[in-house]
Amino acid sequence: MKASSRTVAVTGGAVGGFCVAGPLGGYAGAVAGGAACDGAITGVDSAIHGKYKPSGLIENGTNIHYGIQEGDSSKVLSNTLSMGVTSGLDAASGGMTGGALKNAACKTASKSGAKAIGKSTAK
Repeated sequence: MKASSRTVAVTGGAVGGFCVAGPLGGYAGAVAGGAACDGAITGVDSAIHGKYKPSGLIENGTNIHYGIQEGDSSKVLSNTLSMGVTSGLDAASGGMTGGALKNAACKTASKSGAKAIGKSTAK
């Protein structure tokens, strides 16, 4: 359920970001949507279990923090890479979603525009 909620948040962020700022907004919105969902999951899980239970990017950040404190460079590196890959995949899906949205919107607009022109010239 958490994974599907995160997917919806990434997609929603991508669509919202694309509508506001085009393709780059789609990338940024996807990453922000995923991070916001990770924050919400972390907060809810922590409240339910009565202890800190990070999720997603929040978990990666927590592990990086503890890796630095412990001097564990492999923990820092693996979580940094994981965080980068996760954010990169979010951004890529945001770009694809934004592109699909643009194509769908253009097709819809051209169809409705053509119908409106056809009706007005028929009169």
